[in-house]
Amino acid sequence: MSNAGTPHWEALKWLLRYLIKSKNTGITFSKCSEGVKLIGYVDSNYANDRDSRRSTTSYVFTLCGACISWKSQLQNIVALSTTEAEYIATTEAFKEAIWLKGILTEIGFLKNNVSVFSDSQSSIQLCKNPVFHDRTKHIEVKHHFIRDIVNKGVINLEKLSSEENPADMVFCRYSLGPQRLLGDDESYGFRLPWVWSKGGYVIICGPNPLGPTQSHPDGKLFG
Repeated sequence: MSNAGTPHWEALKWLLRYLIKSKNTGITFSKCSEGVKLIGYVDSNYANDRDSRRSTTSYVFTLCGACISWKSQLQNIVALSTTEAEYIATTEAFKEAIWLKGILTEIGFLKNNVSVFSDSQSSIQLCKNPVFHDRTKHIEVKHHFIRDIVNKGVINLEKLSSEENPADMVFCRYSLGPQRLLGDDESYGFRLPWVWSKGGYVIICGPNPLGPTQSHPDGKLFG
């Protein structure tokens, strides 16, 4: 960089601290009695971009319980409802699922069907019950390919609660307090350090210096 300044130096120090504190953090692959499973989780954040009012797509894919693929990206159109935003996000997740399934099937590693979980009942209904709706008739045709994928049984689309959706972590909603996902939980194949948060900002990211049940005087503990 030709014109490095204080922000760049602070970012470098943050990166080095992260590398030091995460040196013992790794990916955990679990043994599955029913065979290898590829599972996806999808979510969207409706109209969260204040300038363009576009929504954000996020998804996470796990293999044998380990996170192997994830994404967080603004959608390229402005969704008119939360249902549409979730539907577009599901389209992106299905594209990734088909790609991952093709690779794993080709090398003989995947034999079970792929499941994608969403916390939006309305988008699931729109996918499984393709009837005419005034509020969704404008959705572009390219997003409706997920109906064909579900009808053919290529990918299963299932419901789960927002509290259990790891794709929700991508939005960094610390105010929601996703305690079960932050900390030494290996449910999704990764271990995260303790996170102290105040006002939506992380003030400490690392081992809990006060013990697993103590609170920090300047913030809230997740973990």
